[in-house]
Amino acid sequence: MSNWVRLCRCAGPLVQLVLCHCATLLPCAELWCSPRAEHCTQLLGSLWEEHEDVRFAIHCGVGRAGAIRLEQRARNGPYVRLDNQGQTPVGGVCAPDAAGRLERLTPIDAEAVAAVCRCSAIPVETSNDAGLYLCEFSLFTSLHLAKAPAMFVHVPPVGQPCPLPLLRDTVQRIVECVAQQLGNCGSALAPVTPTVKAHIKVGCGVFVTSPRHPGCVIMGRRLAAHSDGNPHGKGTYALPGGSVEFGETFEACAAREVLEECGLVITDVRRLATFDIIKPEDGYHCVVLIMAGSLADDQAEPVNCEPRKCGGWFWHPWHAPLPKPAFSSLQHCKDANISPFGASGGGGGG
Repeated sequence: MSNWVRLCRCAGPLVQLVLCHCATLLPCAELWCSPRAEHCTQLLGSLWEEHEDVRFAIHCGVGRAGAIRLEQRARNGPYVRLDNQGQTPVGGVCAPDAAGRLERLTPIDAEAVAAVCRCSAIPVETSNDAGLYLCEFSLFTSLHLAKAPAMFVHVPPVGQPCPLPLLRDTVQRIVECVAQQLGNCGSALAPVTPTVKAHIKVGCGVFVTSPRHPGCVIMGRRLAAHSDGNPHGKGTYALPGGSVEFGETFEACAAREVLEECGLVITDVRRLATFDIIKPEDGYHCVVLIMAGSLADDQAEPVNCEPRKCGGWFWHPWHAPLPKPAFSSLQHCKDANISPFGASGGGGGG
């Protein structure tokens, strides 16, 4: 993944961009390896010191296909994914001196920038999850240094339907919008740390069944936090599943999650129940659709496709007691007598 930081300055009564005032390739392939992580922090710090007239920075890296994503926040950790040297940051954090700050937000109004650019040929949207990897590490570093506003722009891979000229023009438009938003940048803007609004997630859990394992469903132990960094459910046993993406049906989400997590194709995907899981003490609120599906190949077996997120998949008799501790939505299913093998109860509250 490439990752470069473009520092921009503005001059005169009208906003005039020096679009390539400074473009630096960060050593992301080796970022975690101590002392290289410290070197990356020092490199960003030296860039800010060297270009004192710079008023904001746009980080850029390759993200998922489909849209350009404007990252609104960066977390200090936990960074657990390995780099190409098999290393993680010391302590799993970006800045040990961050004084307990778990996250920092860009003072740039990314929603306003996205609103202006949504008519572009390439969709532009905002995001609160920069991936807890190399890109988010570098953004947190810039925001923690607090020299001037910074934002990360995740661009889709170059190619159809996002050819390079369209990507270039859209990113340039984004930079122009940021500059216009910040005015003529006559003086450095004081970084602010707004609070992320609590939001409701929508997810699904999937009962996967197979004639080869009668009366059993697939379960696994969660090793990672949620994609937004919330640790609720970490270390618990759960069904395959995940968050519903924009424009995705519940049935499509269930099929995609099972394929991504277990390497299995399911058919006859159907809805069984809906639960409202509310855990204020964890800052967690999720509407969970409980789905069911049968294996398209009766002989197929689950594969742990995401070993950093899951301790492994296994078949568990649904009539037997749940392995402990059980994920909240799985326990709700058991308590409400939800079953993929016949008539059961409906949904319920948190």
